[in-house]
Amino acid sequence: MPLRSEAQSVRILVVEDGTEKVAYNAVHPSGDKFATTVETRGPATIRVYVGDELVREERVGGEE
Repeated sequence: MPLRSEAQSVRILVVEDGTEKVAYNAVHPSGDKFATTVETRGPATIRVYVGDELVREERVGGEE
């Protein structure tokens, strides 16, 4: 997490088959590090937000 003076909400959204769902939603202290597993059934886009800012987007499950 970015270093800021206050705690920040972290949300992980999964977009799969045209549907968006919240896979993770929690508040973390500034500078916190954590790991979590997000499962998908097929190709999907995973978006990570800190506060309202999109900080990472990754497509998974596609053919490489």
